[in-house]
Amino acid sequence: MGFGRFTLVAHRCHVIADQAWFATFDAIDRDVIDPLAEGAIDREYAYQRMRVAIARRARSMYQCVACGRLYLPDPQGSLHCFVPADDRSSTRLLGDADDGAEAPPRGRPT
Repeated sequence: MGFGRFTLVAHRCHVIADQAWFATFDAIDRDVIDPLAEGAIDREYAYQRMRVAIARRARSMYQCVACGRLYLPDPQGSLHCFVPADDRSSTRLLGDADDGAEAPPRGRPT
């Protein structure tokens, strides 16, 4: 099994370590919400800055749907493999919980 550019994309998730979780929120407040509320940036630029703030802290995790192995890079970029304990382990841990469900509408709830 290889990790080609498009291999396992359907079974990939993004992980933000707990140590970076609140720093990510702080970056969003500082770099997106506050400047947008003050009129210093426009909405399109805010979208871009939000994505950067999240992506900066996130790492991609992959799961092989054939064997259930999880692949996760450490903070330095070295890839590590975690093997399921037994055959009863799910091979679809990283799938969408709402598989096939329509995405919620954007914007504020009414």
